Amino acid sequence: MFSTVFWISVLLAAVVQSPWPLVPAIILIWLAGFILYQAVVKRMDSERATISFFAALGSAVPFGVFGLAAVGITDPHPVKPIAFEATAWQRADPIEDYRTVRSQMIDDLLQRHNFRGWTEDEVIEVLGPPDGKPPAMRSVHMLYRLGRERGVWALDDEYLYFQFDVQNRVTKFGLTVD
Repeated sequence: MFSTVFWISVLLAAVVQSPWPLVPAIILIWLAGFILYQAVVKRMDSERATISFFAALGSAVPFGVFGLAAVGITDPHPVKPIAFEATAWQRADPIEDYRTVRSQMIDDLLQRHNFRGWTEDEVIEVLGPPDGKPPAMRSVHMLYRLGRERGVWALDDEYLYFQFDVQNRVTKFGLTVD
């Protein structure tokens, strides 16, 4: 029963693509199942059931509080979007929080241009020469570093990537982190 509740909770977290708002619900569902199992199936006496409940609740409270707090957390250094400008993109001037001006321009760039079908030379003409690739991203053909990823839990660097087919045309592009 507990593993079923756990995997259903994990599935729900995956569906909403953010587990933090579900942490309190996951903990409370698990606690209720645990207490029910102990009290009904094992016929635990009421004193032991009460002690088990408060012990489980005491260990779950910090996680529940963290989960509830995470719902209201916002990016301490939000990226202010600006219009794409090729010269500034190519310079990639640093801004606050280990980011570059590219992180401010990326949304506008991707709204203006659908790079699918472009040649490598056409991409380089607009964006300039690509940056070097981290070892973990060998399968990607071209990368442009934006700086630290945007968002609350920013730990990695964010990149604009391009992959090409044998005719040297963009088949896939988008944002990724290392």
